[in-house]
Amino acid sequence: FLSLDPSIKDVRPFQWYNYLSSKEKRYSIDIRYTSYLKLKNFDIKDEFKSDLFQNLSDTRKQNIKYGYKNNLEFSKGDKKTFMNLYLKSIDRQNINVDKSQLLEMENIISVLEKKNKLEIISSKLKDKIEYNVVVCWDDHKGYYLFGTGEEKIERYSASATLWEAIKFLRAKDVDTLDLEGINSPTRGSFKTSFGGSIVPYYILNFNIY
Repeated sequence: FLSLDPSIKDVRPFQWYNYLSSKEKRYSIDIRYTSYLKLKNFDIKDEFKSDLFQNLSDTRKQNIKYGYKNNLEFSKGDKKTFMNLYLKSIDRQNINVDKSQLLEMENIISVLEKKNKLEIISSKLKDKIEYNVVVCWDDHKGYYLFGTGEEKIERYSASATLWEAIKFLRAKDVDTLDLEGINSPTRGSFKTSFGGSIVPYYILNFNIY
């Protein structure tokens, strides 16, 4: 499948491809959604009074503040630790992930790290890893790629770690963060609780006869 950037609004060329043929493949088109956070006016030095923070849900605000209050520590993570956490997470959930997909994830991280366009934010509590967030950025916006953690973590750790990643991206002069999909109930609820604008995008599959 092919995931189009949300900036592509008109997909009629794909609809019309082989439109009159009953024997040639055509594209199927599905609509999905992501969320954009506007970071341009986010003042890191006064984060809790910022519009960005005020737009968070009450639960998200509370969890982020709990993270700081309970001395959640943040540092630069690494690919090996992140992948280990991810593998343990999908194993706990009995999710089957193709080996090629895992290799692709590792490759994406490696390539972007070499280009200095990726950061892994790791959180710890009393020297125990809680959560990892992987973000990257280009000349247009930032992207929340992956997030995963240990089985038993504090309820505030994921929220506080993503918030720390948001601060990191703003320090890199990133104006917009794409939370990269809000299409499942659990992940969608978590990401939309950070405020932001819901933005549609298209998924193409070249599979219709």
